Amino acid sequence: MNKARCLRVEANIDKKYWPECVKTAAYLGNRTLANTLEEKTPFEIFFGEKPNVTNLKPFGSVVYIRIPDVRRKFKMDAKGEKGVLVGYMETGYRVLVNGVIKETPYVRLASEQLQPVNRRTPSMLKYEESTTEEDEEKEKVNATKNFENLQTESNLDGEHISQITRDRRDEAEVQLQAQNEDVENQDINEQVTEQAENTPSRPTRVKRKPSHLDDYIVQIKLCTTICTPDSYREAMQSEDAVAWKLSMDEEIRNLQKNNVWKLVDMPANKKVVPVKWVYRIKPNGKLKSRLVAVGFRQPHDAEEETYSPVAAMATLRVVLSMSCHFGFYIHQMDVESAFLNGDVKGEVFVSQPRGYELENNKVYQLQKALYGLRESPRAWYDCFHKFMVELGFSCSDYDSCLYIKWLNRDLLGLILYVDDLLIFSGKENLVMDLKSQLEKKFSMTDLGEIRNYLGIEVEYSRGAKVMKLNQSKYINSLAEKYQVGQMRKSRTPMEKNLNLPVSAECDSYVSDYRSLIGALLFIGTGTRLDVSYAINYLSRFQRCATATHFRYALRVLKYLQETSHMKLTFTGNMDQVLEGWADADWAADSVDRKSTGGILIRAFGNPVIWNCRKQSTVARASTYAEYIALADTVSELMPIIGVMKNLRVSFKGPIPIYEDNSGAVVLANKGKFTKRAKHIEVAYNFVADYVAKGLIVVRKVDSKDQLADILTKALS
Repeated sequence: MNKARCLRVEANIDKKYWPECVKTAAYLGNRTLANTLEEKTPFEIFFGEKPNVTNLKPFGSVVYIRIPDVRRKFKMDAKGEKGVLVGYMETGYRVLVNGVIKETPYVRLASEQLQPVNRRTPSMLKYEESTTEEDEEKEKVNATKNFENLQTESNLDGEHISQITRDRRDEAEVQLQAQNEDVENQDINEQVTEQAENTPSRPTRVKRKPSHLDDYIVQIKLCTTICTPDSYREAMQSEDAVAWKLSMDEEIRNLQKNNVWKLVDMPANKKVVPVKWVYRIKPNGKLKSRLVAVGFRQPHDAEEETYSPVAAMATLRVVLSMSCHFGFYIHQMDVESAFLNGDVKGEVFVSQPRGYELENNKVYQLQKALYGLRESPRAWYDCFHKFMVELGFSCSDYDSCLYIKWLNRDLLGLILYVDDLLIFSGKENLVMDLKSQLEKKFSMTDLGEIRNYLGIEVEYSRGAKVMKLNQSKYINSLAEKYQVGQMRKSRTPMEKNLNLPVSAECDSYVSDYRSLIGALLFIGTGTRLDVSYAINYLSRFQRCATATHFRYALRVLKYLQETSHMKLTFTGNMDQVLEGWADADWAADSVDRKSTGGILIRAFGNPVIWNCRKQSTVARASTYAEYIALADTVSELMPIIGVMKNLRVSFKGPIPIYEDNSGAVVLANKGKFTKRAKHIEVAYNFVADYVAKGLIVVRKVDSKDQLADILTKALS
C-alpha cells in the first residue's frame, strides 16, 4: 500500500482512483528485482522468463491515445485525445480520459510532461530537418547517379530497416552519455573556479544529473511512433525519411533483380500507366515500401484473363486436420515480391517512380508483372503453377491451389494462397527438399514450422497430435480500433430472440458498420463458429444500418474480446474420417418467414466447414426447411470428398450426415416424395441421387446432440 500511496500522491490524482494505484503498484512490484528471490523478479519466478519492461511509463503521465476512425466523422477531426496514464493491462495501458478509464494498446507521452524543469532542451531532441521542395528537386537531379549505384551504394537489407527503432535508442543513449560527460566536466570546472576564488572554503560535492532521468530523455526520443505515410512527399518529410528511403531502395533493387522493366522513349499513342509508392509498417516493425501501378488507369482488354485462384479455407482446414491426425510436418514460406515473377503479356508502359526519375521523356516498358496491374495476380499464379508441374506436382481436381506429389507411398503437398505457402508431408526431408527447390527458383522467406498463417495463429504439437487455432491478435486489434474496452461485458454474442427492425433511413456511419461486419465475418469463418449466427443475422442490415445495429455489432466484438483466449482445437485421435451435420430454424425471420439453415462438416473429428445461411425460399413446413439445409450440407461435402480422395484418404462406407428431423431423414433415405414437396424437388433429387449411389447416408440424431444447432440460433 505504501507504493500505491506514493504513486497517487506523486501523480496527484483523485483518491477515488486508488484501485488503479494498487493494481499498478502490484504490476510494477511483480517486475522489480527482489533480494529474497535471488535477484529475480516475481514475474520471472512464476513464468520462467524475464519480464518485458519496455512498455513502462511514469504513472500519472500526460499521454495521448488514438481516436478510432469510426469516431472521427470528418477528415480534419483530431486523431488523438489527451489523458492520464493510470495503469496497465496485459497488452496495453489504462488511461483516464475525461473521467472515463479507457484501455488502449499504445499511448504517446506528451513531450512537455517529460522535459526537466528549468533545463535547456537537449540537443539530441532536435530531429533532422524535414525534406523541403528544394531538397526534393536536388534529389531528383541526383537520382540518376543514385539509381545506377543502388546495387553497390548500400548493403543494408530489410533486417537493418527493421532495426530503426533500436538504432534510434542507441543514438539517444550515446548522445545522452556525451551530455552527461559534458555536464560532469562543466560542474567540475565550475567547482574548481569557485574554490579558487573563495579559498579557503569547505569542499563541495560534485552534483550530477540524476541517473533516473536518463530513461526519461531516451523515452522522449522514442515516444513519437513511426507513422505510415500516405504519399512520397509525406514519407520524405517525416522524421523517419531515412528509413523509408532505405525501404524504397530495397524495392527498386528487387525490381532490378527481377528484370521487371527497361527504360525506353515515351511511345506515341500509347497509354502510360502511372505508378505510386505505397507504404506499410509490418507487425515486426519492418518498414515496407511497394511500388504499384495505378491499375484503374490501365487500358482494359475484354479478352484478358485476370482471374487468379487462391486456396479455399475449407481445403486449408482439411489439410491441417489431416496433418494433425497423421502427425505430418507442416512448414510455411513466403515469396518475396511474388508478382514480379510473372510475365506480362503485350506492351505495358509505366511512368518513372517518384524519387527515382532518370531522364525526361522516358518511361519504363514492363517485362514482368508489377503490383497493381489487373493481370499481375494471374501472371504470378501461371508462373508458380508451371514451376510446380515441372517438379512433378499435380493440382487437385477440386482446388487448383492444392499441389500434390507422391513419392512411392509418401505424400508431399503444398497449399498456395497468393504468396503464402504451406508445405506438409509425413517425411521432414521431403519438406526440406521442396523448400530448397523453391529457394533456388524464387526469392523466399523461410518461416519454419507453422506459427501464423493467413492471420490465424497456430499452436501445433506434432508428437501429441494436437493443434490449436485462434485469431486473438486480430480480435484485440479490432477491439482497440473500435474502442470496445469500456463496454459492458457480455457472456453471449447476442441476446436470445433478438428482433431488430429494418430501417428505411441509413445513419451516416453505415460504411463503418459494413466494415465491422466484414471484419467479424473474417473471424467467424476463420476460427470462431460460435459467432457465426450472430454475424449472419447482423449482416442482413448492411443496406441501411442504424446506431442500434451498430451497437449490437460492437457487442459481438466485445464478446470476442472477452473470449479471445478461446481456441479451435484439432486432435488426431478420431476414427470417423468425414461426417456432416445439418439443422434449420424454421420460419425464423419474423418479416418474411424464411428459415435459417446451419451446416457443419468434420474431417477426422475436427470442424473444417461451418456456415449459417438464410434460405432463399420460404419453406411450407419444418421438414422442408431441414431438407434444404441437408441439401446444402451435401453440396459443401462433395468438394471435400474430392480433395480427400486426391490425398488418398480412404472412406469406410457412405459418409454419414446427421439430421434431427424425422421427416427429412425419411424423405432422404426412403424416397417418399409427395406433390406437396415439389417446391423442393431440385433439393430432393440432389440428395436422393447421392444416397442412391451409396456416397452418403442420412442418420437421425436427437436434437440435444445436434452439433449444427449452434449455427441456427443465438447462444443462450
